[in-house]
Amino acid sequence: MREQALGIMFLIFFVKAQPVMAFVVLSGPDEAILTDSADQPTVTFYWDGSAPAIKDVDQLEDGRFIGLDDISLMREIIGLAFQKWNEVPGSYLQLQLVEELSAVLDADDLRHSILVKQEENLTTAAFALPIITEEKIIDCDISISSKETPAKVLAYTMIHEVGHCVGLGHAHTNYGAIMGYARRPGALHLGADDMAGIIYLYTDPGYETERKEFLACAVLGKKQGGHVGMSFLLFFFFPLVLAGLWITGGSLNRH
Repeated sequence: MREQALGIMFLIFFVKAQPVMAFVVLSGPDEAILTDSADQPTVTFYWDGSAPAIKDVDQLEDGRFIGLDDISLMREIIGLAFQKWNEVPGSYLQLQLVEELSAVLDADDLRHSILVKQEENLTTAAFALPIITEEKIIDCDISISSKETPAKVLAYTMIHEVGHCVGLGHAHTNYGAIMGYARRPGALHLGADDMAGIIYLYTDPGYETERKEFLACAVLGKKQGGHVGMSFLLFFFFPLVLAGLWITGGSLNRH
C-alpha cells in the first residue's frame, strides 16, 4: 500500500514538473526580433498590390468589407493582421504597410515583402521566410497562394504568417494560440500565449507589470522552461508527504 502511494506521488510530481508549452520563438540559439528597441518601434512591410481571388466576404468582420474588390480587400486584410499584433498591451512593436509595385520576394534585399504567388507548386496557403542574423530578423517575406480563398481564412492565415515575421514559431501543443497548428480560423484574435510571446520579445518599458502577469501563466517553449510555482510547491512538500506516508505505513504494519 505504501509503495503504491509513493509511486503515485512520484508520478504526480514528475508530470507537474514538466514544462507547459505556451509560446515558441523562432528556432535558433536565441530569440530574434525585428527592431532594436522601443525607441525604434516601427517596422515597414512592402506589398506589391497583388491579391488572390477572395470569396465569402460576408463572413469576415460582420460583412463590413462587402463590395470591395480583391485588391482593396487584400489591403484591409493585411491591415487587420497588423492591427492584431500592433494592439497588444505591453508591446512596443508597430507594423506599417507601404504599397510598392516593385516589391519582390528576395531574401537578400533586407526588406519585408508581401506578395501573392501564382506558382502551381505552392502547396500551402502561405508561408513566411524569416532571415535571422545576430538575433535580428533582417528580412521576412510572406508569400500567399493565388488560389481562391475565403476571406476569413485568408485573414487568419495573414495574422499567423505575420506572427512568424515578428519572431514567433509554431506552438505544437497549444490549440488556443493563433500560432498553433490546430486552431480553427473561426476567431480572428490573438490568444493569451500569442500576446505573451510578443510582449516577451518586444517589451514596452512602461508595461513591466503586465509582462510579468502574462509570463506567469506562460512558459517560453523555445527555452523549455517549467511551471515554476507548481514545481516549487511539489518539490517543497514532497519530502513531507513521503515522511507522512512512511510513518503511517509503519504504524499500520505494527497493527
